[in-house]
Amino acid sequence: MRTYGLSGSGMDVDQMVKDLMKARRVQYDTIYKKKTQLEWKKADYNTVYNSLTQFRTTVFNSKLQSSLATRKVSSNNSAITATASAGAAKINHTIEVGKLAGGVQQASNSAITTGSSKDTLVSQFNVQPDAFTLKLTNGSSTANITVDPNASIYELVENINKAGINVSASYDATIDRFFLATTSTGANTGLDFSGNDALGLDFLQNKLKLGTNSAVTPTGLSSSTAITANKNAILADEFTGLSGTFKLNIKNTSLSSETNIDVDLTHDTLNSIAQKISNAAGIEAVASYDSTTRSFTIKAKNAGEVLDLSANTGLAAKLLTTDLKLSNDVSNLNNVNETGATSTANVFNTLDNIELYKVFEGLSGTFDLKLTNGLTSQTISIDTANDTIDTLKTKIQGAAGINATVSFDSSTRKLTIGATSGSLSFTGSSTEGLDFLTQNLRLTNINAITPKNSTTSSSAMFVEQGDKEIFSQFSDMSGGKFVIKVKNGAGPLEEIPVDTSVNTLEDILATLNAKFGAGTAEYALGKVTLKAPLNGTLDFSGSDPAALDFFVNKLNLNMVSQKGQDAELKLDGANITQASNVFTVSGVTYTLNSTTEAGKPASLVVTPDIDKTITAVKSFVDEYNKILSTLNTEANEAKYKNYLPLTDEEKNSLSDDQVKAWEEKAKSGLLQRDSILSNLVIKMRNSLVDNIAGLTGDYKNASSIGISTLLGDRTEGGKLYVDETKLRTALEADPDIVYKLFSTDGSSSTQDGVLIRLADQLKAATDQIVSKAGISATALYDTKSALGKQVNDLDDQMERMTSRLNDMENRYYKQFDAMETALNRISQQGSWLAQQFSSN
Repeated sequence: MRTYGLSGSGMDVDQMVKDLMKARRVQYDTIYKKKTQLEWKKADYNTVYNSLTQFRTTVFNSKLQSSLATRKVSSNNSAITATASAGAAKINHTIEVGKLAGGVQQASNSAITTGSSKDTLVSQFNVQPDAFTLKLTNGSSTANITVDPNASIYELVENINKAGINVSASYDATIDRFFLATTSTGANTGLDFSGNDALGLDFLQNKLKLGTNSAVTPTGLSSSTAITANKNAILADEFTGLSGTFKLNIKNTSLSSETNIDVDLTHDTLNSIAQKISNAAGIEAVASYDSTTRSFTIKAKNAGEVLDLSANTGLAAKLLTTDLKLSNDVSNLNNVNETGATSTANVFNTLDNIELYKVFEGLSGTFDLKLTNGLTSQTISIDTANDTIDTLKTKIQGAAGINATVSFDSSTRKLTIGATSGSLSFTGSSTEGLDFLTQNLRLTNINAITPKNSTTSSSAMFVEQGDKEIFSQFSDMSGGKFVIKVKNGAGPLEEIPVDTSVNTLEDILATLNAKFGAGTAEYALGKVTLKAPLNGTLDFSGSDPAALDFFVNKLNLNMVSQKGQDAELKLDGANITQASNVFTVSGVTYTLNSTTEAGKPASLVVTPDIDKTITAVKSFVDEYNKILSTLNTEANEAKYKNYLPLTDEEKNSLSDDQVKAWEEKAKSGLLQRDSILSNLVIKMRNSLVDNIAGLTGDYKNASSIGISTLLGDRTEGGKLYVDETKLRTALEADPDIVYKLFSTDGSSSTQDGVLIRLADQLKAATDQIVSKAGISATALYDTKSALGKQVNDLDDQMERMTSRLNDMENRYYKQFDAMETALNRISQQGSWLAQQFSSN
């Protein structure tokens, strides 16, 4: 705390210190003004640098052949339009278009929604809730699209669009139609649905109603590849995976006995097949299914006897090996004794890992369960399409503060929910959640579960897996009977029932020929061919999914597939096919808009585009003049030596307008007569005036074709003007002359074109600016450029000087404080003496 003023001296110490420091601060202010000038100069250089860099980009773009040696194409027929690159030959072309390239588009042939809402595929189409796969092929690209019935049709659209096979899907809710289209064209594109199972084909054909191509014309439809079928063989035996009913052959070689057990995949279960084998008379065989290990066993009942299963073929062999996993090959099942043949791995997954909607028939969607224990409540969400019994257990047990415990007994198929403490209640759960607890899990107490009063399923929650039908356990097994529905044009609908365990391919072909005439259906060289009667059209779209699966995946008839086509044309006498209607040949890009009349080809003429070249030249000259103006303005700007940067103290003594006017003059002329800028202006001017060595004839520099300063005022600092008449005359004489003059890249600068020279000169100038001022307007982090170093050095000087001035100011104040203290003491002593004299 300062003490001056206590003596009553009346001295203004602050003003005295300020006056003393003012002289001392003159040197600091001088450095500050010098630093500010350098910062402004650096900013001016940065502005010029950015302008030159931008102009250099313009120079690079302008020197391209596509800018300075342009071509245009004229056509006498609107069926073809064309453009030409700079390198295109200046000749005539003829083109005759026979076919346009095309892709494929399929759309629903009528409204598709049959359900109550469009929230999910289940609600929109009443499909089953299990996920399935759509196989979609476009040319050589194939994608397997997983369809989640509990998702919406818009998610299906999204999955198809991001599959990466150049197929676009969309759904229009207003007209309720689904659309598929290839995004490419050509004969190698197409929409091919072969490889889909019956469920996938049913969804495509009967739900999305994309059955527009299941009609067969008199031209015919043949198997795309040989089907290697014996037309007189039973279908179920000939085509692997074509399921239905079949016979399981079992021999007891010890007893010389044999039996065939009928298996119906749509009705039989693992347990019923085991029972049929065990009850078969005369072969003394025993079969069983163990739900705990999920394994199937077949064995001879009596010691010393041997069973032989090796004679089984087709579906019977597949059931024994692939599905029941008794062996890798049926031939290994020829010596089954009392030890038996047992599944080498689980027949299917454990139940607690199977999605809830698969475990409980009719269960779908999501619901909430509210769990309360004392004052703590938690709500968990159950998604039947993804949650399993195992994840259900995890969610209930993981509910924080609920203290619940869950266990599942796979042998009794019962669930137990208990509480480790308190009293657990499910009150407040959604209606669907309460139904799940009571009807599916079969729990009786859901409101007062305590450590001593847990709740357990009153009976098995679901049918034991060994009692479920075979087709529901093995995804490749579906019904063995189907109906082919077909009509000829507007004729009556004919139905052809097929039993795969009885009928042969010959039966189907014969029936089609009998109904629609000889030659309708043929089999030769391993392929099937279908042909409609003359002037007729056979429509198979009403057939059920299994029938479509048979046609598409067994007979290889692309009933619901369609291919694109190539463009076919004759160009300059040569026959050409193109996958796209836009293609480039010899620098000319053709766009086919429609076909041409046979024998009347279109004529196209490629000529120089002089107008476009003139426009390009004028555009370049405009940019040249802009940068020239920038350089001349900076190099010739007036400089006011007496106007230096203002300090903060000086600004405070002036008005805002006065400060603005002062600083405009202080910033003016910082790059006056700058050698970098002045030299660049001279070199730029010479680039346009000097001849291009190596060029002959009348045109050897820019001035010779009408680009010069001659039309302007000499005081304009070299501004360019274009004599358009002279430029056009030069281009008519040599259409490539501008490109030659501007873009020739020679072996030396004298042989370089105007723009090549300019690019080099601009590069040299910007490099000099970078060396002198850097590439930024500020000196912050600039430790390399000359100006950057100077500014940073002055900053350091000012920092040191500020420290010294602060020390000096504090020293002055201390001295004045000491003086005031001394004066005060003298004053007090004087007062005391005065009192002493007055008292005497």
